[in-house]
Amino acid sequence: MKKLRIYFTGVMFAITTGVLAVDFDLVKDGCAVSAIVLGQNFNEPTAFAALELADFVERITGKVLGVVSDVQYASIPSPPNKALLIGDAVSNSVINGLETAGKVDITGQLPASEDGFVVDSASDSGVDYLFFAGQRPRACYYAVYRYLEQYCSVGYFADGDHVPQATDIPFSAVSMVDEPRFPIRIFRGSSGVPSIKLYQ
Repeated sequence: MKKLRIYFTGVMFAITTGVLAVDFDLVKDGCAVSAIVLGQNFNEPTAFAALELADFVERITGKVLGVVSDVQYASIPSPPNKALLIGDAVSNSVINGLETAGKVDITGQLPASEDGFVVDSASDSGVDYLFFAGQRPRACYYAVYRYLEQYCSVGYFADGDHVPQATDIPFSAVSMVDEPRFPIRIFRGSSGVPSIKLYQ
């Protein structure tokens, strides 16, 4: 079920107005449980990264996560137990606050390459954080896909994704910095994408 696969125009309207907060476990018994957090002034690549992450988390765990802006996140009375932060310290005020407090250094880890990214984890005041940051916005979804592949054993194949089932996704001991050998990852030539059947 892909409740969060909607058009980018709808996504931008929904997050900025708060109407995307429907049918997910963001708040339970008056306390926030979990959320995917974008900067208020997000763009299409970071919104796409957030929605893909939400979709795969639901496919892996059966849990539907909310996608909210950093402004909406800050207005929640009690902090969530877990937060997945997309963007960097410039675009996402939650990341900025954690860097200012000396809890993380996402900015210092970002590679120079425009498609380079950082995936990192940290805990502060009882909240577990996952960070998906890119040198450019589109690198955020590369970060999401690599995390899902390396830490959640997700596989991407021409004839379908391999998505293992689990009760949760890893939040601790997650750390990677990726800088591609070429400035841009996109290749427009012919591709021999493997089939999942070769690995079964």
